[in-house]
Amino acid sequence: MMMRWTEGSARRTTTTRALLLLAPLLAIGACNGATTQWAQSQVESTHEQTQQQLAAQGNPRFDDPAKAAIVQRFESDYQRFGRTADRVAAGAGAEVCPIADRTRAFRWITGKSLARTVKEMEGADITYVADLDSIRIRMVSGTCDMLRAGGDVSFVADMRAVWRIGDAEGRHTAVQLRDSVYRVTGTMRNGGRAGPFRTIESVVSTSMTRDESGQFEVLESDWEHLNRMMQSPMGIYTYVDDGAAPDSALKMSFRRQPETNQFATVVEEPRGDGSIVGSTYNGNEPRTQYGIKDGLLHGWHKLHSYTENGYTVPASTTCYQHGEEVKTTTCPTG
Repeated sequence: MMMRWTEGSARRTTTTRALLLLAPLLAIGACNGATTQWAQSQVESTHEQTQQQLAAQGNPRFDDPAKAAIVQRFESDYQRFGRTADRVAAGAGAEVCPIADRTRAFRWITGKSLARTVKEMEGADITYVADLDSIRIRMVSGTCDMLRAGGDVSFVADMRAVWRIGDAEGRHTAVQLRDSVYRVTGTMRNGGRAGPFRTIESVVSTSMTRDESGQFEVLESDWEHLNRMMQSPMGIYTYVDDGAAPDSALKMSFRRQPETNQFATVVEEPRGDGSIVGSTYNGNEPRTQYGIKDGLLHGWHKLHSYTENGYTVPASTTCYQHGEEVKTTTCPTG
């Protein structure tokens, strides 16, 4: 399949969820700026210290029984499945399920429509292209027919996607080829998800940047530390209370990529006025609190001060309305 994308996407406000998606690339870019051997050793030392600190913290703890139960389940699941493709795909059969509607299959796998995924990525200046022809589904439990007819299923899916990443002026400056293996467990009903769902994704990215002539080339380095960051798999674990309407129920995601200091937890739940309230953590440290409506920042966005890799980020509070920053003392969420 020939992958196509459109140049010149307009500038959009980056959401907190989008920043989490970009975090590994931002970390790689920061390290790439250290060119001398001394600077590289300092970066590696500071990076390793941060990694050890975050890993030792463990996950955030919640008084809410539902959230606490999901954290406990993630910790058990992560011990079993980890973040590599072979472990995530363990137990899948050899038979590949026939797929009549690949756009629907995308939703089976990710829990979101392709159109919504594209829209959310636009918030981070990313042009998202899913290679639907690359989708391959194999069952762990249940049958291929149950994906359409309904029932309790567990399946493994392969899929490739392309991210075209832009800058503040809307120019595309980098490309990522993302090869993912998913493990999806839940109940299918009427050809879609229903009830609680767990989705595990192992993703390995190949990054490309523009060379001096403006052509994209694979990003490689003679610095082994940077190569480890670029080539390491990321594990993404997502738990949704209602697969049919994920925005109407509690959702928690966990991202693990120690090489880029990603020990992130994201908690999102409905606010009752059509919007979502979310919180992010790295290790057990609170990082942000935010509101989202229609995929855009909406309401107060609070950034907690933290220190990571030797840099301190100051605290801030900003009001957003439908993705736009607003100077105000009140900040409606509805």
